[in-house]
Amino acid sequence: MEIADDIGIWSANETVYNAGTPPEFNYLVIEGSAKITAPNGFYLGNVGQGELFGEASFILGTKRSTTVVAGSNGLKAKLIPPRHILQKLEKDVFLNALVRKLEKRLDSSNTETVDRSVKIKNAVGHLNNLSSEIDKFGENILPVKDDWSIGMSAEPFFNFFSDVLTGNNSSLIAPSFGDDLYFYIKKFNSDQRSVRYTFGANFDTHLETWSMGLGYGIENRRGSSRLQGMWGYN
Repeated sequence: MEIADDIGIWSANETVYNAGTPPEFNYLVIEGSAKITAPNGFYLGNVGQGELFGEASFILGTKRSTTVVAGSNGLKAKLIPPRHILQKLEKDVFLNALVRKLEKRLDSSNTETVDRSVKIKNAVGHLNNLSSEIDKFGENILPVKDDWSIGMSAEPFFNFFSDVLTGNNSSLIAPSFGDDLYFYIKKFNSDQRSVRYTFGANFDTHLETWSMGLGYGIENRRGSSRLQGMWGYN
């Protein structure tokens, strides 16, 4: 800022004062403009030629509640000592009460505007996060190299529920180890190929004997979507 007598000159986008600082002057815009923002950067408005700003802090007895920055074409303003305005208000009780009331309403309105902007920003952030989570449902979540997986055969369960639905009581038995019921562990050596280790066991209720089996195999995959073709051997 440059000062010539009681005139202040600011270059484009230069800060006039920051929120939270003690007030020094009132400002009457002669040329250019100034942008007013809240402490969180939310835009509150502009002031131009013939308009006054910076008086609220003196009238309410507070520190600066906003930040003011010179406009894109710079700012030229008359620096008005606070005593000039305060002396005029002290002489007129009605005017003093009216101005203080208006300044309080303006300050309250600015605070509400900032609070709403914060709530809107948070809401937009939550919506963006939710949108990202929803988008994940459309992503191809496929195994990659060095992934592990564990699973079991489903054929005995399909057979059991088929018998329940068809009423085939002659073969209706609960799923148990055996009858192609097995567990497997897979280790992916690449995105398209894995090694399978299989374990199965069966308890014969008539002979009261156990039988167990171990297996080894290779599984290959083809396809870049969730629907993939698989082939290999066990």
